[in-house]
Amino acid sequence: MSLYCDVSLPVPMEAPYTYSLPETLWHRVQPGCRVSVGFGTRQLTGVVLSIHDQQPNASVKPVLRLLDEVPVLDAALIGLGQWIARYYCCPLGEVLRAMTPLGGEIRKGKVYSLTQSGRDAARQLH
Repeated sequence: MSLYCDVSLPVPMEAPYTYSLPETLWHRVQPGCRVSVGFGTRQLTGVVLSIHDQQPNASVKPVLRLLDEVPVLDAALIGLGQWIARYYCCPLGEVLRAMTPLGGEIRKGKVYSLTQSGRDAARQLH
């Protein structure tokens, strides 16, 4: 058995994209959670709209990473996003991106810290 999820991405297309769920995410991904997925040569953050076991006709890419352990949007907010997208004639993915926390959009940086021997050496300099 395989599980798939339909993901709304911030691209100028209305239809959601289907991705396969790795087995490690089967019990963790829920509608309203943000996931990181491959889209062409880019990696995008999208919102899961539904989870199902219906295999698509085309080949699908796997979800790369789950960004939220609990959904950031509930069913009512997703419904509101769908209404906004219809009313203002804009892609659902763009609306949902505007409704979610910015944490998924922030680029990650590296943090460097001293090892214990480095801290010992730094103390000897004083």
